[in-house]
Amino acid sequence: GVRVNGNYWDRDDLAVHCNYQDAPVDFSKSVQGCSNGTDSTLPVCCYDRQSRPIFAVESYTEQDTPPYVTANCPGFVPASTTCCASHLLQSPDLNASQTEEPETNLPPSVGSFNTVLLVRLSMKRYQDTATVLSDKFKNLFPRRLLGRGSVISASQYSPTIENTTTFGASGGPCTAGSSCYTYSLPGSFFETGAFVKFLDPDSGEADWITELSSLRRDSWFDMHLGSFTVELLTFNGNVDLFFHTSFVFTFDYAGTCSYKVMTQDINLNLYNLSVPEYATRSAMEIVLLVLVMVFVAIEVMKVLDVGLITHFTVAGSWIDMLSLLLCLLVLTLQWWMQSNDLFSNFKPEDLKNPNARSKAFGDLQALGVLLKDQTTIVAINLLIVFVRAVALVAGINSNLGLILKVLQASFYNMAYFIGMFIMILIGFVFFAFFTFGARFWRFSELPMSFYTCFAMLLGEPVYESLLAADS
Repeated sequence: GVRVNGNYWDRDDLAVHCNYQDAPVDFSKSVQGCSNGTDSTLPVCCYDRQSRPIFAVESYTEQDTPPYVTANCPGFVPASTTCCASHLLQSPDLNASQTEEPETNLPPSVGSFNTVLLVRLSMKRYQDTATVLSDKFKNLFPRRLLGRGSVISASQYSPTIENTTTFGASGGPCTAGSSCYTYSLPGSFFETGAFVKFLDPDSGEADWITELSSLRRDSWFDMHLGSFTVELLTFNGNVDLFFHTSFVFTFDYAGTCSYKVMTQDINLNLYNLSVPEYATRSAMEIVLLVLVMVFVAIEVMKVLDVGLITHFTVAGSWIDMLSLLLCLLVLTLQWWMQSNDLFSNFKPEDLKNPNARSKAFGDLQALGVLLKDQTTIVAINLLIVFVRAVALVAGINSNLGLILKVLQASFYNMAYFIGMFIMILIGFVFFAFFTFGARFWRFSELPMSFYTCFAMLLGEPVYESLLAADS
C-alpha cells in the first residue's frame, strides 16, 4: 500500500484511479514532478478523492518486531496507526518488496455479505422513422420515434416499436473485427427480448469502466434508448439464499425516465434433505397432501349424496372447492419445482462460463418468478381459508353471525352508494388528469390519477405539489 496526502491507498486502486484521469502515478519515485495546472511545462497531477493534487507518494513496509503486525495496514486503518512504518521510496527496486506479501482478493459484494456473482445489462431501443406529420416542422425534427407515444416496457416484447436490428460500433452496421450487438429473446430480462451484455464482477473496476465506455460509444445510451435494465445476481451465505435484484429504467418519447427496483430471493436448498429444517418441511408437505386428498374425498362424497347442482347452491361449497383447487395447485407447483434440475445440478461456475452463463442466469430468474407466483397463490388461498373460517364461526351462533346478517341486509344500499361514490370519484380523476397531468407526474396517467385521488380522500396531502404544478 501507499500513503497519499495522509490517507492510505491500495496500490492497484490508486493506479486505476489515476489512470482513469490520464495522470498515471510513478511508483518508482516519491516526488511525482507534476503540476496542479500552474506550470504548463510539467504534466498534470492526479487528484485524490478530496480533489487534492498528488505531489508525492509514500510507501509502507512491514514491521518485524512485536507488538506490530507483520502486514501492511488495511484500508480501514488510519494512516497514523502504528501497525505500519513509513519511509520514502528511494528506488524502483522497492516495487519488488511490496509484492512479497500476497494480496487477499475478496470477491465484490453488496453490503459486505452479498457476493455479486454476475451482472446482466438488457437494453431495448426505439425504432425511428422520418417525420411526415407536418411539412412545416420537418426540418426541425427530421426523424421521430415510432409508436406515437407508446412506451417500451422492459418486461414486454413490443416488435412494432422496438428496433431489433443488429448493430455494431458507434451504432453503425456490424462489421468484421468490431463489436456486434444482437437482439435476443432467450437470455434477456424475463425473456422479452433485448440487447444483452454480461459483466463479470471479478474483472475489476477498470474493466467495468472500459466496458461501459464502449457501450456509450456504441450508442447504447443515445436517443433511441427505450429501457435499460441492470440485474444483479448475488449470494448471501449467512442465510443461504441467492438474490435476483433488477433496476429497471424506462424512457418515454418525451425523454422522461422512470425507474423501479425488483427483488426476489431464490432458495436452492428447499429439497436438500440433509438439512433438518428442509427435511421437516418436505415431511409436512407429504402430510398436507394426504389431508388435501381427504378433504377432496369428503367433497366428492357430498356431491354424490345431494347431487352436483344442489351441492353448489350453498355459497360455502364454492369457497371450499376454490380453496382445495388452490391447495392442489400449490402442491403441484412444489412437485414440479422439485423436479427442476437447478435444485440438484446447479453449478455456480456456469455463471463464469461465457458459453453457459446466459442459460444459468435465465434459469435462476425463471425459478425466482415461479417461487414468487407460488407465494402469491398461497397468500390468496390463506385469504379464502380465513373467509371460510368466518362463515363457519358465524354458523355456530347467531350472535357471531350478526355482522354478516347486517351486511346481507344492507347489500343493495351499499351497492348504490359505492356506484355513486365511484362516479363522483371518476369525475375528480378526469378533472385532475386534464388539469395537472402535464405538470404533475402523479396525475399524468389515469390509473395513477385514480390512485392519487383516492389517497387524497384518505388524508394524503398533495397540496404543495399541486400548488407547484399550477405555478
